[in-house]
Amino acid sequence: MSRPPSPGVESPIMASGKRKDTRHADVQAQGAGFMAGTLSHRSRVLVRAIRAVVRAENDDAEKAVHQLRVATRRTAAALDAAMPVLSQKRAKAALRVLRKIRRAAGPVRDADVLLRWVGATRRKQPEERAGFTLLARSLRGRRNDAAAQLPGVLPDLRKQSAQRLGRAIREMQRASPDGPAIADVMRDGLQRHADSVLEAAGADLGRTENLHNLRIECKRLRYALEIFAPAIGKSACGRLIRPLTDFQQAIGGFTDCSVRVDHLSEVLAGARANLRKRAKHGDRDGVESLGRILRAERTAFRRELRAARAAWDRLLASSLFDDLRRLVFGAGPQVTPAEPPANDPHPTGPASRGPSEPIRNGRLPKPPRKGRRRIAAIDIGTNSIRLIVGETDGDGSYRVLDDEKEITRLGRGLHETGRLDPDTMEHSAVTIARMKSIAEGYGASQIRVVATAACREAKNGQDLLRRVREVAGLEVEIIPAEQEALLAYRSAANAFDLSGSPAAVVDIGGGSLEVVLSAGTGHGDPRGAGLGGGVIERVFSLPLGAVRLTEQFGGATAAATARHKELSRFVDDVLRKALGKLPFSPAVVVGTGGTFTTLAGVLAHKELGPAAQGLFSGSVQGREVRRSELCHVLDYVRELSLRDRSRVPGLPADRADIIVAGLTVIDRLLERLHANSVLIHEGGIRDGLLLSMVRGEGAADANGGRNNPMRGVLRFAKACQYEAAHARHVARLSLSIFDQLVEQRDALKRPESADLSPRDRVLLEAAAVLHDVGYLVNYASHHKHSYHLIVHADLPGLTSREIQVVANIARYHRAAEPKDKHRNFAALGEEDRQRVRALAAILRVADGLDRTHMQRIRALRLRLTRSAANFDITADAEPSVDVWGAVRKSRLFSRVYGTLPHFDWKNTLVGGSSDVVPNSSGANEPVT
Repeated sequence: MSRPPSPGVESPIMASGKRKDTRHADVQAQGAGFMAGTLSHRSRVLVRAIRAVVRAENDDAEKAVHQLRVATRRTAAALDAAMPVLSQKRAKAALRVLRKIRRAAGPVRDADVLLRWVGATRRKQPEERAGFTLLARSLRGRRNDAAAQLPGVLPDLRKQSAQRLGRAIREMQRASPDGPAIADVMRDGLQRHADSVLEAAGADLGRTENLHNLRIECKRLRYALEIFAPAIGKSACGRLIRPLTDFQQAIGGFTDCSVRVDHLSEVLAGARANLRKRAKHGDRDGVESLGRILRAERTAFRRELRAARAAWDRLLASSLFDDLRRLVFGAGPQVTPAEPPANDPHPTGPASRGPSEPIRNGRLPKPPRKGRRRIAAIDIGTNSIRLIVGETDGDGSYRVLDDEKEITRLGRGLHETGRLDPDTMEHSAVTIARMKSIAEGYGASQIRVVATAACREAKNGQDLLRRVREVAGLEVEIIPAEQEALLAYRSAANAFDLSGSPAAVVDIGGGSLEVVLSAGTGHGDPRGAGLGGGVIERVFSLPLGAVRLTEQFGGATAAATARHKELSRFVDDVLRKALGKLPFSPAVVVGTGGTFTTLAGVLAHKELGPAAQGLFSGSVQGREVRRSELCHVLDYVRELSLRDRSRVPGLPADRADIIVAGLTVIDRLLERLHANSVLIHEGGIRDGLLLSMVRGEGAADANGGRNNPMRGVLRFAKACQYEAAHARHVARLSLSIFDQLVEQRDALKRPESADLSPRDRVLLEAAAVLHDVGYLVNYASHHKHSYHLIVHADLPGLTSREIQVVANIARYHRAAEPKDKHRNFAALGEEDRQRVRALAAILRVADGLDRTHMQRIRALRLRLTRSAANFDITADAEPSVDVWGAVRKSRLFSRVYGTLPHFDWKNTLVGGSSDVVPNSSGANEPVT
C-alpha cells in the first residue's frame, strides 16, 4: 500500500502564489535586495567577532575564537547563496578572504577543544597522568604559537573582508529590479546544497575524510536554510533544520575523536623520537601512557564511526529530502511511493531489496525466456562488491544488461585483527540483497555469488555467509585462490588471443594478487583446455592486494612516503620467493582489476586534457600501458597528499588511498616478468563466472517488415538485439502518458507545453522502442550509443529530420537532460528542441516505471491538476523499485509541464483495474 505523504514544507511565497505569513511581506522583494541585507548583517557580525578575538583576555579567548569561526562560515554561506545575483569574480574574492580568516583561527580552536578534553579526561583517568601531561604541554605550546599570530593577522584580514564584502553588497544594491526574485535565488541555493549532500553521501562513508565532507555539506545546507528562513517561514524552516542539527550533534563525537587520534599520533611520534635521542623532554612513562591513551581513542574512534554512519541513515530516512523537494520546485517531484528505496547510499543505484524468500543454490523461481537465458554473478572482493547481469547470445558469449559496483572495504582491518568487521559485513549483506533485486528485475534464472581473499583468510568468514543467507537468501561460495585466478584468465582469454604465444594474466584485488602464466598451444598443463587461451603453465596467488599492503605499511600517507621503499622491497621479496625462475618470459601481459583500469583512466584523462570530460567514453578496454607511463603516474601520485590524490582526473576518490600500493605491485611485477607493457582488460572474475555459466547456450534469428514507420523501427530494433518485452512495455506506457497528457492539457498551468501532434506520438513510440539499442555497443553510456546507432539507421517512413528527433529523444532517456551545449541537441531547430524536451520527459518517466525490466505495471491512469500530475499505477505486486525509477527520472517532466508528479500504487489483487495502457501503432505487431 502507498504510504501517505509526510506533512511537507510549503514556502509562504511559493504556495499557489498566495502568501501564508504576512509577517514576511518583504520576502517578495527582488532577490538582490534581500541578499544584500542578509550579507550586510552577517558582515557586521563578522567584524565584531574579529575585534572580540583581538581584544579577548585568556578567559574569553576560547569563546571568541569559536564565534569567529562560526561567523566566517555564516558569512560565506550568505555569499554562496547570493551567487545568482552577484558576479562570480567578486564573490570568490570575498570567499578567499573568509577562508584565510577561518584557517588562521583553526589551529587555536583545535587546541582549545583538545585542551578541554584533556582536562576532563585526566580527572577520570588519573593513572594516565604522565601521558596527559605530555599531551597538554604540546598542545599549550601549539595554542600559544597560533594565538600569538592572530592579532597581527586579523586586523589586515578584517580590512580586506570589509572591502570585498562592501563591494559585493553595493553591487547587489545597484542590481536591476528585473533581477531574480528571492524565490528563484532560494530554489537555486537549496537545490545545489541538497545535491551536494547526496553526492557527498555517495562516497565511502567508512573513510574519515568522506564523513567529514558530508558533515560540512550538511552544515552548509543548514546555513542556507537559516538564510532563507524569512522566505520559508519560521515553523517550516525549523522542521527542515531539526534533522540536520540532530545529525551534526551525532557526528560531532566522531569528528572530535578523529582530531584526537591525529594529534595523539603526532605527539606520540615526536615523544618517541625524543626518547630515542635522550633529549631533554624524553619521558618514558609519558610515552607509554600516551600509547595506551591512543589505543583507547582508536577503539573509541571505531565506535564513533559506526554511530556517525547510523546517524546518516537516520537523516536519510527522515522526511528532510522529501520536504526539500516540495519546497524547491524543480529539484524533484513530490511522490508517495509504496516504500522508499531501502539502504541505498548511492542516488544512482537500484532502489530496493527484492523478495526475501530463500533461494537454493542461487536458483531463482523465474522460468527462462524462450531461446535465451539471463544470468548474474556477484563478486565479493576485499575492496568492493560487484554485480554483472548478462543475457546469453547462443555462441557461448553474452551481452551485459547491467553492471553495479559498491565500495564496502570488507577487508578493512583484516591484516591487524584477522577478522571481518561486523558493521562492514552487515553493509555487504545489504548490498548483496540489493544487487539480487536488480538481477531478479532482469529475470536472471541463476545468480552465482563468490567471495575471494578477505573471506578465505578471515577467521569469521563464515559469519558473512550466514548473514548473506539471512538477508539476501543467497548462498555464497568462498572460492580457492587458484579458481579465482582461472576465472580471471578465462575472462582475459575470451577478450584477447592468448593461444599463440606465452602470456601472463594478472589480477590485482584488494587482498591478493593472482598471476596465471600460459604457454602457446601445445605445451604444459591440460588444465588450460577449454579456457579459450593457451595452455596454463603456472598459477600463483600472493598476499599483495592493494588494501592489504596499504594497511600493512602504515596507511595511505605512510605507504606513499616514509615507508614506500620498505613496501617495494617487501613486494620484490614476495615475488622473488613465489615466482622463482620463470619458465618463460611472457610476450603478452594482460591486467585486470580496479588498479589497472584506474591507471589507464588517469592516462586517458592526461592525454585528452580538459576535453576528457566530453570526449572520454570511460572505456579503457584493450589499452596498452607502457611501464614508463606507469612509473610516471606512480611518481606523480606519490607526491600528492591524499586529498589532492582524490582530485586527480580519472582517479576515483574511493581508490585514492590504495592506488600507490596497487601501482607499486604492477611496477615490481612487470620488472619481474621482464615486460615493458601491459594490456588493460575491464573484465575479471565476474566475467569469467558468467562465461562458465553461459557455455552451450543457443540463440535465435529474426527479420523485419516495411512500409509504416514502426515496421522499419522494429526491424532495426531486432537487428540491434533489443530487449523486446522491456522496449514494448516502455512504448505502451509512453503512449498512455502521451494520450492522457494531451487529453487533459487544459488542466496544466502551461497548456501549450502539451500541444503535441499525432506525428509526435509516432516519434515518441519509435524512440521508446529504440531507446536501449545502444546495449549492442556497450552497456556503459548506452544512451549515447543509442543516439549514434539511430541517427545512422535506415528507417523507412521517417524523414532525416525526424530520425534526428527520435535519436535525441532516445539519447535523453537517462542520465543528463537536454542541454544547449550538447552538440547533437544544439543542431536541432528551436521547435524540434522543444519537441525533444517534451517527449524525452515522457519517455524518462515511462522507462523509470519499468526499472526492474519485469513489466509489473498493468495499468496507468494520469490525473492532472494545476499543481500536480497524479499517476495512479496498477500492479499485482508492490512496484517500489519501478516507482523509485520513475521518481529519479521525472525532474524533466516537472520542468517541461510545470507540474509535480505523484505516484500511487493500486493492488489489482485487491481492487482490480481496467487496463488503461493502450496498444501502440506497431510495437505489438509481429516482425516478419
